[in-house]
Amino acid sequence: MFEKLNWIAILLAATSTLVLGFIWYHPKTFGNIWQKSLNMSDEELKNGNMPMIFGISWLMAVVMGVYLYKHVHGGFVHGAFHASVVGFMMVAPVIINNALFERKPWSLILINVGYWLVTIALMGGILGVFVPAE
Repeated sequence: MFEKLNWIAILLAATSTLVLGFIWYHPKTFGNIWQKSLNMSDEELKNGNMPMIFGISWLMAVVMGVYLYKHVHGGFVHGAFHASVVGFMMVAPVIINNALFERKPWSLILINVGYWLVTIALMGGILGVFVPAE
């Protein structure tokens, strides 16, 4: 299974999650609303172990990339579409359910779900470029 993977494509797709996250959660986009929804101060935000957080986040994106690689093909749009189905049918419901039980505000839920839906579509699009149509 792993020998037939295009690791460059997977690593590129995984890295796109961090790039999009920087944009999505930047204070000039959704970052301030996200931070207020968590009731997190600037100091609390800076106190995290950022190398560990980003490292594990990237590693989890690699895992997602391996799965998506096996399920997308045939160009950016086609790959993005198939990955979006995964996002809508699997990822969004999990995030929403967890957030509801944790009593998180809808502003936070929508920001996080939106990020993951766009991110997974982008990952699928990137991978779709590298995986030939069947």
